[in-house]
Amino acid sequence: MYDYHMHSYFSSDTNVEMKAMIESAINKGFKEITFTDHIDYEYNSPEIQFEFDTEEYRKTIEAFRETYKGRIQINLGLEVGIQPHIIDRCKSLIKNTAPDFVIASLHNVEKKDLYLGEYYIGKTPEEALHYSFKELLEMLDRFQDFSVIGHIDIVKRYNEGVLALPKSIFVDAVTPVLEKLIAMGKGIEVNTSGLRQGLGETLPSYEILAKYRALGGEIITIGSDAHSADDIGHSFKEVLVMLLSLGYENIYTFSQMKGTPIAITEILKSL
Repeated sequence: MYDYHMHSYFSSDTNVEMKAMIESAINKGFKEITFTDHIDYEYNSPEIQFEFDTEEYRKTIEAFRETYKGRIQINLGLEVGIQPHIIDRCKSLIKNTAPDFVIASLHNVEKKDLYLGEYYIGKTPEEALHYSFKELLEMLDRFQDFSVIGHIDIVKRYNEGVLALPKSIFVDAVTPVLEKLIAMGKGIEVNTSGLRQGLGETLPSYEILAKYRALGGEIITIGSDAHSADDIGHSFKEVLVMLLSLGYENIYTFSQMKGTPIAITEILKSL
């Protein structure tokens, strides 16, 4: 098993120790995990700031990697919040940190926070959906320093009106982004947090995953978005079976930003 989206106390929205996350993953039979702690420059919320010392982060992960050598592979990842006006800072961050894996995520759109709901004010649900994908698509013309786009339909998480939109509208809106990612040789993650947080589906949804595969998309990672040790690997078997049913043969792991396919059937045999 491979969990490619998890957080520790380096992220400002949790205080969980890396050791606790690692030992939980080992106890659950994981072969490989990737810490993807948050860096969101100019995060538009007065409540929280997502920045940390990346050199301390690297040293901490390297120390744990050595401590747990032979028991589990531990990778250095980042979840980078991207916005049009900070793309150059994001590029510099990734160049200077040299991670194994980068999730590029939307947490703010139009310089407005999704979590607190500011972004949705004055928009219909369909407008909120379309503008978020429009901004993401425009950024992909300038930004390629990532492995996958995280929780690509996250805009549904914080607004009931968006969540209630027909799936066909989501698929139509995201299709240009999926086509661009495939052309770039980039992937998307399957984030299982929606299955434990009341959405009743993964991020992205079954329908978007089906569309990505139909377009020829292959690069998929799976991540729990765990902010606590208990949540590591949540619903992974269920999601792997779903991916197989959609025609995916592999999920991907990453080292030094290079992806390697791992057969889903082989992972399921070990569960």
